[in-house]
Amino acid sequence: MEHESLRIRSYTSRDLASIYNIATNTLRRHVKPLEPVMDPRIGHYFTPKQVRYIVEHLNKRFKPDLKVAEVIIARGLPMVYPKRNQKCRLCEMRLDGLPISAYTTKDLANIYGITPKTLRKSIQPLDLGPRLGNYFSPKQVGIIVEHMSKRFKPDIKVAEEIVARGHRIAKKKAES
Repeated sequence: MEHESLRIRSYTSRDLASIYNIATNTLRRHVKPLEPVMDPRIGHYFTPKQVRYIVEHLNKRFKPDLKVAEVIIARGLPMVYPKRNQKCRLCEMRLDGLPISAYTTKDLANIYGITPKTLRKSIQPLDLGPRLGNYFSPKQVGIIVEHMSKRFKPDIKVAEEIVARGHRIAKKKAES
């Protein structure tokens, strides 16, 4: 489903605000008049039907940044960490033996045994698009791994420790 080249799918308020380069409060102010027409939101996500209404309304005043939308779509739905005895679907994805997940610059530098500054210089010519927060999306990580494997060898054990640390942090947040 395409609408003005923006893919209609489930988005959070933050995702839509990022796509339209507006504050989340501004987005809420524009969505509020549409609430009587739309079904109630389920959780933190707008359904594709709700997104269609919102996009039609927002396109009258704002222009979407399609590169940001591509990054959000590449990132996919939020990573759901596995319950006991289940595997995370992202941890099963590997490239050159490296688990593909969301990593920071510092994480990737540690994996390759280089400084973050060296990593930034190495990936500067790549067209990765914008990052969301401090993390590279799994799609961006795949591009970086393909580029970096020509010059450096990744330390798989360090990568697996970083992914495991992410699972432990998410598990603690979910329990509290």
